Amino acid sequence: MEFSRYVAILVTIFLIAVGLAVMPSHADNVYPYSLGDGSKFVSCLQNSTADSGLFEFSSDGKNWRVNFDKQRKPFAVIGICNYPNGTIEEINKMAKEKIYTPRFSSSSTEPYVKGLEVHSGHIARDGNETFIPFHYLVYPDGNEVKMFDQPLINTDGLWKVNQVPWAMGNWDMNCETIAIAVLVNGNITREQNKTIDKLALSLKGYNPSARIVSRISK
Repeated sequence: MEFSRYVAILVTIFLIAVGLAVMPSHADNVYPYSLGDGSKFVSCLQNSTADSGLFEFSSDGKNWRVNFDKQRKPFAVIGICNYPNGTIEEINKMAKEKIYTPRFSSSSTEPYVKGLEVHSGHIARDGNETFIPFHYLVYPDGNEVKMFDQPLINTDGLWKVNQVPWAMGNWDMNCETIAIAVLVNGNITREQNKTIDKLALSLKGYNPSARIVSRISK
């Protein structure tokens, strides 16, 4: 029984690779894993609750990655979080260490990425991979930084989340959330509240029924 399951998984790998071999290529570091090392791939397929569409292949079919955006859902949540204030570089470094690195050593199956090289696959507006799990950063003076060119994309007539964040503590909610980080060194400022209201109003233009979920910690 176990042998049959293993064979089925290998067949699935082959079919996915063949089917996606025509995909346009991206930067080499976006596809960090070789198909020759099938053990990590099989482990992900066996343990993840996400479907096989979570995986994506390079145009030559030889390398693969986990593409978290394959799990994106229609936009339904505006997530408000607080995060320590700092430069983009400092926030990126902290997010990689505090959010992504622990996740890649976790046995959670939503989705299962244990043992893989820590990566996000998310390309910020500066063209570099980023580990910042928020679509917008709001500084104490009220100024905002939009992290991605397209936080939302229209697919089949539905606005869906792009660059799925890891900000909400629940994978299903992550997949339907546009995340806003309020950068604080204390209390949230009046200017930040004004910017949050403005962003929420703008986002509700894409889905008037989107609910606001706060993960602000005291």
